[in-house]
Amino acid sequence: MKAVHQELKPVADLVQKEKGIKVPYKFGTMIEIPRAALTAGEIATEAGVFSFGTNDLTQMTFGYSRDDAERHFIVKYLGAEDPSPNPSRRLTRTEWEG
Repeated sequence: MKAVHQELKPVADLVQKEKGIKVPYKFGTMIEIPRAALTAGEIATEAGVFSFGTNDLTQMTFGYSRDDAERHFIVKYLGAEDPSPNPSRRLTRTEWEG
């Protein structure tokens, strides 16, 4: 992240200087994998903004496609009597502690 930021900032500065304009922007990244989400504090030292790719995070964390899950087994799960919270929207302590 730091290397990419160091490479892109001078380009942005040069283009703004050449065009005679100042464009306010934030350097950011998309958080799409669990490791990135867990290390977001470190990434934030370089990134001014995050966008979370929840579909990718779901697929990598649980090993299934959110679209497939919501079309197939989650529908049956939510139709059950007294279902607990949707498992695709939370991590259990076991999954968190890994």
